[in-house]
Amino acid sequence: MLPPSIRKTTSYRCKDKSIVSIDFLDDDRTINLRDNGGISQFRAAKPGGPYNSGPNGTGGTTVVVKGDDISIEQVGKEPRQCKS
Repeated sequence: MLPPSIRKTTSYRCKDKSIVSIDFLDDDRTINLRDNGGISQFRAAKPGGPYNSGPNGTGGTTVVVKGDDISIEQVGKEPRQCKS
């Protein structure tokens, strides 16, 4: 079975002036987050998120997508708020 393909890519500007981009994959449960030159994959337990890092979507970073806004939440840090 082939991995899911990219359905769309969206760029976001965060309140801290950084820019992140997200590839939304066509399985509706997986995203690729590009941030600070790196790429991380996140999975959701159900279609639409929230998306979590780690091999089974159980890591310490969560990405919440609400319309044109995202929140990147890391354990022990303030959430980053971003808008497309």
